[in-house]
Amino acid sequence: AALCPWRLRVGHWIRTGQRVAASRRYFAPNATEKLHELLYANDVVVLSKSTDPFSERIKSFLEEAGVEFKAIDVDVEEFGEEIVEQAARFTRQESLPNVFVGDNYIGGCMDTISAYEAGEMQQLLSKIREDENREARADEEQQKKKDFQPA
Repeated sequence: AALCPWRLRVGHWIRTGQRVAASRRYFAPNATEKLHELLYANDVVVLSKSTDPFSERIKSFLEEAGVEFKAIDVDVEEFGEEIVEQAARFTRQESLPNVFVGDNYIGGCMDTISAYEAGEMQQLLSKIREDENREARADEEQQKKKDFQPA
């Protein structure tokens, strides 16, 4: 299964190079901020319902595969429904679960399992970790330059 080409960037979603504005006027500002915060703070995010069998299946699959993820049960989370509505507006998937790796939308339960088995999720996760390591090294270099005092 191919990955969905939707990518989240600050304030907007991109599909194959086209910008689609993520207008805050249609959604609670806290829900918009919460979704952005979740996607940028966690490598893998699962939007799910606590009573949905597909949501439970994907969470169990990811746990068994050893993938660390942040699960948001939208039926109990504050602004949960608003977060799902916003995500659905851009991913075109209104059903749950919704799985994101970084700012990449993977899909629902079966799409995610297929992407994992094909190695696509692992590639995205390793790219995210490489980027994080590169940013950390750049920060260290900047700090060293600041700390260096020529005699």
